Amino acid sequence: MPDGRPYRAMTFNVRTVVAEDGPDEWEHRKNLVAAVLRFHRPDVAGLQEAFARQVDYLDDALADYEWVGRGREAEAREGEFVPVFYRADRFELVDTETFWLSEVPDDPGSVGWSAEHPRIATRADLRDRETDATVTHVNTHLSHVDERARVESASLLRERLAAVEGPTVLTGDFNCTPGSAPYRVLVGEDAAGDPLADAREVARHTPLGPTATKHEFHGRVTDCIDFAFVRGLDVTQYGALADHWDGRWPSDHLPVMVELTAGKNG
Repeated sequence: MPDGRPYRAMTFNVRTVVAEDGPDEWEHRKNLVAAVLRFHRPDVAGLQEAFARQVDYLDDALADYEWVGRGREAEAREGEFVPVFYRADRFELVDTETFWLSEVPDDPGSVGWSAEHPRIATRADLRDRETDATVTHVNTHLSHVDERARVESASLLRERLAAVEGPTVLTGDFNCTPGSAPYRVLVGEDAAGDPLADAREVARHTPLGPTATKHEFHGRVTDCIDFAFVRGLDVTQYGALADHWDGRWPSDHLPVMVELTAGKNG
């Protein structure tokens, strides 16, 4: 964080409520998700696949946090949220918005390009209570079915972030891997606005944990699709967190946490 004071940001796909998950269904692991957040104490956490009942549970379970966001459908409580949780003792909310990853980003419920569902991004501008510096955290979840939608969504995110002054973090489940077209849009020079940096690639210290982040509740990770991208921040540490309870996993994704300070890596 500015003035050299570090803070920690997390991205965590918490897996939505799916009855077919059986013993891994939300009601059987919601306490594990809360435990990960409570123990690792990120200052800011972007979550994906959290529907209203899941957000409500975490809001009750995490007394030190406040959050912003809404559902992706036209009605604010309907569909997936991509909320940004933040520690209220560390940060104060300055401004927030949710926009849709579509040709009409300010139209609630709009579906972009060939995506199967509406997709959204939540932005939180947060002021550090001690230093008075502000950081912008944007959290998202790209389409799981359509490459064009992912590329166009990445371009829209770059365009929106170009208007942000100051340190910026973009977290999410991007449903793409390093080197893919959407990834190149975010980190490359061929889109509007300054490119972002993949926190894992620019971390000062050796990254902790596996490279990949997606598994099927068995811990054998297969794909790296969860990222933290940064601009105007120095990444001191990166970790893909493999917490589990004797083989019981809080989600089918590993959370990723990064430690950040003011700098030039991003």
